[in-house]
Amino acid sequence: RSLTMAEVRVEEEAAAPEKAIGPEPSAGEDDEDEVDADREVAPKRQRREHVGYDGSAPPGAMEAAEAAAGALAEAAAGSVLDPIGDEAVVARLRGLPWSFGPEEVCEFLESVGTKVQPEAVTMLHNAAGEAFVVLEAEAQMKEVMLANKRQVGKRYVEVFSSTPAEKHAACERNRATMKEDAGYRGVLRMRGLPYTATVDDVVQFFNYPAELSPANVHLLQRADGRASGDAYVIFDTEEAAKQALGLDKQKLGSRWVDLFQSSKGEFYALTSTGGVMMTAAANGAGSGALGEGYFVVKLRGLPWNATEDAIKKFLSPVAAPAGGIHIINGNTGRPSGIAYVELSSEEDQAAVLKKDKQNIGGRYIDIFTCSQSELQGALSGGSGDAQFVKLRGLPYSTTEHQIVAFFQPLQVIAVQIALNNNGQASGFGFVQFRTTEDANKALEKSNQSLGNRYVEVFRCNRIDMEQAHAHAMQMAPMMRQQQMFQMGMAHHGGGNPMGQMGQMGQMAAMQA
Repeated sequence: RSLTMAEVRVEEEAAAPEKAIGPEPSAGEDDEDEVDADREVAPKRQRREHVGYDGSAPPGAMEAAEAAAGALAEAAAGSVLDPIGDEAVVARLRGLPWSFGPEEVCEFLESVGTKVQPEAVTMLHNAAGEAFVVLEAEAQMKEVMLANKRQVGKRYVEVFSSTPAEKHAACERNRATMKEDAGYRGVLRMRGLPYTATVDDVVQFFNYPAELSPANVHLLQRADGRASGDAYVIFDTEEAAKQALGLDKQKLGSRWVDLFQSSKGEFYALTSTGGVMMTAAANGAGSGALGEGYFVVKLRGLPWNATEDAIKKFLSPVAAPAGGIHIINGNTGRPSGIAYVELSSEEDQAAVLKKDKQNIGGRYIDIFTCSQSELQGALSGGSGDAQFVKLRGLPYSTTEHQIVAFFQPLQVIAVQIALNNNGQASGFGFVQFRTTEDANKALEKSNQSLGNRYVEVFRCNRIDMEQAHAHAMQMAPMMRQQQMFQMGMAHHGGGNPMGQMGQMGQMAAMQA
């Protein structure tokens, strides 16, 4: 039995009189007899708990014991400080919905008979939907394990036995998302925005509330630089956000907008790395581009002697903004045959893409869309193959945002989800990192979980990713036709089975 310092002092004080009244050893006893006598007395002393020789508790002993017990209980309930001494009992949950906070985790565990306080829950706010819970006793772990594989909405929550060391390491890995205000719930996630929506359009949608600053409207973009139709809106108060939920399923422009309550932790998870967010400047005063344009295309296969004037002539009648053409040199310092061009509008980008496979100086040019972050990475020297990795085992519903969050805090430049010949996700993906060091660290993520699957990470080269991107672009018209057909079936289906299939397809398209 462990003793506090107060208890040790009580035991010593209680032991002192016994030594005085005990039998005096004879002068002829040897040292071994004294040692044996001490061994017999010591266990008896340890068994006496705050009890004097008259059977009463010594003064102050009970108060000291209660204070020590209270300190231990306080440590056990904390989500950061774990009990000292016996190792804390920790459970790890994976697969929690994005909208979950400590209170929702407590409600989930209470469904299996385990009561914990929100202070005992540590939310990671990462792509895997993980949280750690410090339990009061080992017996609670058996109760918590009953929640394993329980369904919450459309997700299955997994429960594992963990350790304080694993909890600490996970918190260190996810430090970017674990800010003090990560649990703030005055945040709404918007889905289904028109791709042309601006920050002012969003503020107007909410009727210009005093609790919403334009600087707190964050429009998200895909890895190719185009708007994703999603946004995060951070209100000054949680009450204002709850009132704004009343606008769910209302129209912005020609599209119905879905609203979901979220948290700053979820927002941090998606935007803690580059390439997933358009700032207010990108929708108003400035474009945030390196030149004066915003939409970017990549040209591959250029003659080694191609100049900016030759590229401008090739792009005509589309005019590239001043400073918007970037010819990339290879590792040897010579032209690589690749150039990036920033354009002023999505219409200009679409017009340039139609020039794919046309020639400059007798060479056929491949043209792709790409993101500003990829361009910046290329200009900073990230043009070699050492920055690319391939993913295998992705959940079919994985988005580019979730892949970026999976690798945080590493700096992701571009993401490409590979499609099969039917235009559906294949479970493979490709990621380009800003530096070779980040790509090397990404390999350490292999066999970690994203959603409900373990993802393998391998090295690959630029050509692999570009081929996957080219295939995805070829599939784009087919996917749009399928979505239009499914939406039409949903509209005309009524109560027949084909109509229901159309509705299911429409929902799948919206989720994608």
